[in-house]
Amino acid sequence: LLNIESLRRRFDEATPGRPVRVLDVGTGGGFPGLPLAIVCPKVDFTLVDGRGKKIKVVEACARAAKVRNVTPLHGRVPDDVDARGFD
Repeated sequence: LLNIESLRRRFDEATPGRPVRVLDVGTGGGFPGLPLAIVCPKVDFTLVDGRGKKIKVVEACARAAKVRNVTPLHGRVPDDVDARGFD
């Protein structure tokens, strides 16, 4: 079970002085990246999936929820996304 509150606290403490960047690989419909982005607005989330339909769902959900700290990407790690630079 994912304890979002404990993750939120860890993100807040993780990198003082610079924003935290999280890469959600194989995000599917956006879980857990989208709920985490909602409760952690100071964290930048990149949600990646190899299936374009799933990324379209993530884009629609992020837009509907007015979540601005999510970047949905259609692709695969490491072929299309460089995972370096993420926390």
